[in-house]
Amino acid sequence: MTLAVALLVAQAAAAQTTPVELLNNADKHMADMRYESAARTYDQLVVEHPRAKEVQQALETAAALWAAMGKPSESSQRYHLLLKRFPKIQSAPQLSLRLGQQLRKDGDDRAARRLYNRTAKLYKTNPRVVAEALTRLAMLSPEKRRGKLLAKAVAADPKGEFAGEAALELARLAASSFRSIALPSVTNTGRLRRALVKKAEALAKAERLFADVTSYRDRRWSVCAVVGTGRLYADFAAALDAVPTPKALGATQRQMYVRMLSQMLEPIREKGVVALVQAVRTGWNSGALGGCVQDAITRVEALDPTALPPAPADDRLTARLRGKASKVPLGIMRLQTQAAIQKHPTEVAPLFALSMRLLAEGRIGPAAVWLGKAVRNDPKSGKAHLMLGLIRHHRRDLNGALRHFESALTDTRIPFEDAEAIKARLTVIQSRRK
Repeated sequence: MTLAVALLVAQAAAAQTTPVELLNNADKHMADMRYESAARTYDQLVVEHPRAKEVQQALETAAALWAAMGKPSESSQRYHLLLKRFPKIQSAPQLSLRLGQQLRKDGDDRAARRLYNRTAKLYKTNPRVVAEALTRLAMLSPEKRRGKLLAKAVAADPKGEFAGEAALELARLAASSFRSIALPSVTNTGRLRRALVKKAEALAKAERLFADVTSYRDRRWSVCAVVGTGRLYADFAAALDAVPTPKALGATQRQMYVRMLSQMLEPIREKGVVALVQAVRTGWNSGALGGCVQDAITRVEALDPTALPPAPADDRLTARLRGKASKVPLGIMRLQTQAAIQKHPTEVAPLFALSMRLLAEGRIGPAAVWLGKAVRNDPKSGKAHLMLGLIRHHRRDLNGALRHFESALTDTRIPFEDAEAIKARLTVIQSRRK
């Protein structure tokens, strides 16, 4: 190497930014909402300082950022590299599952299946990871294999988080089998009777499996299971209603047939509506306002709009606070909140901001968890107590709502109009408790 080349190499090395400086630069980009610049800065750290201790943090954060920005291909590459460089880190099982999610979003189901299969075998002593990996693998597998994988997922971690989801998918599989049984449109009543018996047996099996889901006491899956039961009966009624009236019947017989069919259909349809309405009420009361509840609302509106229960009042105070929610992508907000807590463990503002964002998306349960952390960091935080009070009131927990509203009023930082709204709510709660 000539002296000139050596000098150039030395100058390039000296010009390199240190790992700590790059992390600080990435933090600044995050604060300025320049998320792609932040991700590329983490990438720069990995390339320029491949042996630095900060590489693991940089790769993990970059992968999460690319995922939050909706770029699964970029995210997958970082997760791949992270697991290759640090295969024995404590978070490796969770990172492997995150990689599977990104592969799916990138449309590479084959790679995702291989990964989930390998993850279930590699971490076979971790029941939670096995249950999630098998559940995810089942959803990418042919229907014949799906049931066995879901049953294994439930058996792997019977009381775990993913057992409920796996049990729900098993019930949905049974519901799909029920719907696949066609009712013949023939005058041969014997054949129709046999098909009805077979369909009724399939309905009973699916209904039993949906009922099993509620034993996991997870509101997300329980609500979906009740919706599934309601759909079973609504679909059964629709299938019966679709069977054509036999052409050979005379006018009088035709009227009798239609009347008999209507009498048979009504209780079945009513049972479906009752289950769907129950799901709507449970969703609104528990805060589990996901796609299952929206599906139930749509179906009740189509079957019997008068049966739809009124939505909980979302008053001026709640609406105004929800309107202040940040527009930053939720995945990035989680990263920002976690980073802020690491630097300032007692900080409340980022916890409150994330809670508002979750509330704005109807995710009441997770919002309550973050608000609880905010209250632990600052027991006098009127804002956090106020929102926890609203959530408790929404869930019909009058004692909990009363406690949080009273705590909120002790914070002199609460605006006058909010304090007045809280006092009004307190009056209502106290009158209901009498």
